[in-house]
Amino acid sequence: RIRPLKTFCEEVSLLAYCLMPNHFHLLLCQSPADGMARFVQSLCTSYSMYFNKKYKRVGTLFQGPYKAVLVQEDIYLLHLTRYIHLNPLGLKMTGSRLVNLVEYSYSSYPYYLGLKHAAWLRPQPVLDFFRTNRRTSLRDFHSYQSFVEDFADDAQMIVGRLTID
Repeated sequence: RIRPLKTFCEEVSLLAYCLMPNHFHLLLCQSPADGMARFVQSLCTSYSMYFNKKYKRVGTLFQGPYKAVLVQEDIYLLHLTRYIHLNPLGLKMTGSRLVNLVEYSYSSYPYYLGLKHAAWLRPQPVLDFFRTNRRTSLRDFHSYQSFVEDFADDAQMIVGRLTID
C-alpha cells in the first residue's frame, strides 16, 4: 500500500543543495523551530526504505546523525552557498575528466546562474546580495559566479572554521 508523503513546503525552503556520491548538503530555511529536523528525518527515512527495498537489504543506511549549523549572519550564508556549490570540485566524471561545476547535474549551482529554473528551489535570498548571477566580464566581482569560482580556496578555509561537528 502506498502511503502519501507529507509535504514540508510550508515548513522548510530549499536555498541550495549538492548531492555527492557519499553525502549531501542541503541549505534549508525553516519556519517552525523543528521544521528542518522533521524534514531531514522524513527524507532520510524515506530514502533508506526505498534503497533497502530496491537493493534487497536491511538495516541502517546512514553512518550517523546529520550535522546542522545555525546560520545567523548574511556573510556566513554567502560563504556556505559557495562551499556547497564548490563541493563537486575534484570529482571525476566518466573517464578521467574532472567535474565542471556548471554541468554537474546534482547541484543547485546551474539554478543560481539562471541556466535552470525550478519552483522548489529558492536561490533569490542569496542572489539578492549580488548585482548579477552570471559573470559578464573576466573578473566581474559583482556576480555570484565570480564569488564562487574566483575565490574557491576561500570557501574551505572560511566554512571549515565555522562548522559544527
